[in-house]
Amino acid sequence: MTPEDRWQIEGRLRDELREAKKNLAALRVDIEAHAEKLEQASGNLRHFLSQPTGAGPTGMSSLQYTLHFFEMLIPAHIQQRLKEFEAASERLSELEKRVRAFDGL
Repeated sequence: MTPEDRWQIEGRLRDELREAKKNLAALRVDIEAHAEKLEQASGNLRHFLSQPTGAGPTGMSSLQYTLHFFEMLIPAHIQQRLKEFEAASERLSELEKRVRAFDGL
């Protein structure tokens, strides 16, 4: 192998290494952004569980806000469970209000 052949092979190898590093960095950034979005969705779901009814500061309900910003990250069957949870929470709140009305008599 001549020095020129070796130089060409080494150059191609270094180019491939540089390209592999760029690809890896781009993938890392993309995956990290997705992980951050999942963390935000997780926090929002926990907030929804603590405050499932009523309008928030945006005027949307917790469920509307959650689905508006994180719908693509929440599977359909979980979205359905969230709707059921919201409805059950509203029903519970209404029943508690009616029982308090009896206690006030």
